[in-house]
Amino acid sequence: MQQELQAKHQQLQETQQTLDETRRQSEQEKAEKQQQQAHLTKLQQELSEMEQRAAEQQQQVESVEQEWLNKQAALQQELADKQQKLQQTEQILQDAKQQTEAEKAEKARQQEIYDKLKAELADVEQRAVE
Repeated sequence: MQQELQAKHQQLQETQQTLDETRRQSEQEKAEKQQQQAHLTKLQQELSEMEQRAAEQQQQVESVEQEWLNKQAALQQELADKQQKLQQTEQILQDAKQQTEAEKAEKARQQEIYDKLKAELADVEQRAVE
């Protein structure tokens, strides 16, 4: 009986040791799992922050690109406006030049008529005196 009691006691101690070892391993695994979970959470947070920064940078790039496109469009419009104004000014200048040339030709024609009439008058006066 004593031997049986001692065997049971031995078995109880071994079972307790196994249980303690299992508990210790379980707690160690739990601690490792918590550590891994904390590391995973940290990595997920870093990834999220990196994605946020990337999205912000992309938005800035798009904003700068849109601003550049707007400036280009404004410059193109300004250029078109100035080209149109230049063409209008050239047309006005051409019209004024043609009008001046026409007036000059008309003045020369009138001067020619005046000179011709003056010569005819002088000739008539000359003949009237003779």
